[in-house]
Amino acid sequence: MKTGNCKTLGEAVFKNLINILTAPNDAFAAIRDKPTILVPLLLIAILTASVQYRYFQVVDRVFLIEQLIEQTQAFVNAPEDGRVATDIKKAA
Repeated sequence: MKTGNCKTLGEAVFKNLINILTAPNDAFAAIRDKPTILVPLLLIAILTASVQYRYFQVVDRVFLIEQLIEQTQAFVNAPEDGRVATDIKKAA
């Protein structure tokens, strides 16, 4: 698949990634002419999965589980008025 002056779709995507920083108008024009969603979507999915994998390799699982249980119990046991007041304070 040829796009513009690039020989392959991968080259076009890479060129768009570089042009986003160096020539945004050209990059957005190229994206508007030939949108390519699959490569950026896969890139984001792979990066997100790798960060999550690395995080769960490093984190102390026992501590994480204990903290999640404590926070859940505190939320469940909190009075209804306290929950609403806390939510309002966070929004303000």
